[in-house]
Amino acid sequence: MKKHSFLLFSHYAGLLLCLIILLFMPGGWHLRWNLGYLIAYATLITGFACAVVALCCRHFHLIVKIYLAVFSLSALLFIAHPVTRDLLVPPPCYGGDKGYTVRKKPSVFIDPEEIVLYKAHGLTERPVRTLTRGFYINDISDIEVRQDLSAIIMTVTDTGEGYKSREKEIYAIDTAVFNRHRARIERLARQRHLVVMD
Repeated sequence: MKKHSFLLFSHYAGLLLCLIILLFMPGGWHLRWNLGYLIAYATLITGFACAVVALCCRHFHLIVKIYLAVFSLSALLFIAHPVTRDLLVPPPCYGGDKGYTVRKKPSVFIDPEEIVLYKAHGLTERPVRTLTRGFYINDISDIEVRQDLSAIIMTVTDTGEGYKSREKEIYAIDTAVFNRHRARIERLARQRHLVVMD
């Protein structure tokens, strides 16, 4: 009985944390280290485990059994649907430097994919700006943050129908600071063969 109560308590705690994240975390923010996804997975797994135990055990109240049946059915439908299933997979993280992280923002239906720069703040990653959009962005590597120029340098591999390009690109983190150092940035771009992205 104690094991069943602990399992049910763990499920309810995970559900509460998921609701807090959904209600109070602004759109576009992430919990660092994919903690939000881990909480969601733990909530789903404990919910399914409780439902299985409830089928075999008479200790659960009828209302709890009904809730677990509805939760399990809803979760299975959510996982089975191709659009919502993608929400359970963390977006690819290409890497980071000096507290900044570059991630792919999941595309919805036919929207182009966005590459977004995030800044770490405690347990969260907050979006700073969208760096680039494209349908065929395969990889981003060699990420380097230049805080003195408020810039981020990275290698972007872009493939399309019959072509493949690999370019070193430099993006602004803070546009106002970036523009103040425009002459230095242009000089750096010539020296290192960078494409300046506005």
